[in-house]
Amino acid sequence: MAPIASQPVLTPENRLIADKWSNVLGLPLADAFQLAGPIPPLFMPDVSLLDLYNWRKGAAFSAKYLTGRNGPMFQSDTASLGFEFSIPMFFIEGDADAVTPGGPAEQFFNQIKAPHKEFVWVRGGDHFIPFDRPDEFLAELMARIRPFASH
Repeated sequence: MAPIASQPVLTPENRLIADKWSNVLGLPLADAFQLAGPIPPLFMPDVSLLDLYNWRKGAAFSAKYLTGRNGPMFQSDTASLGFEFSIPMFFIEGDADAVTPGGPAEQFFNQIKAPHKEFVWVRGGDHFIPFDRPDEFLAELMARIRPFASH
C-alpha cells in the first residue's frame, strides 16, 4: 500500500503549523526532540566518564547555540559569513531531512568560493546521517575529507 502523501519539508512558515498540531495532539515540538535523553545509555561499549562529560558539554552547547527557533543559529544569516573561504568546504546533506532541508545549504554552497568544495547528497538520508548511516557517513568522510587532513 502506498503512503497517502510524502513527508513535507519543514520550513519556518509551516513549522509553526506543525508545532501547533504537535501541541494540540500532545506531541513534543520538533525543537524539543532529543536523540538519547539526558545522558547516553551507560551500557554503550567503551563509554568512559570523560565521554559522558564531553557528551553533556556538547549537548549544552547545542542547546545554547544550535537549537530552537529563537536561538542564534536559527536567527543568523549564513550569508553574513561571506562567500569566500580559504579552506576546503564540504557539505554532506540528507535529501530526506525535514529538520534542516538541504536546498538552502545547496544554494549557499553554489555561491561560495573555496580552494576546494564538494556537496554530497545522501539519498534517503535524514537529519541524523552520522547516527543512522554511520558506515555511509564515514565512507564519505574518508573519501572526500581525509585526503585534506594531511595538508
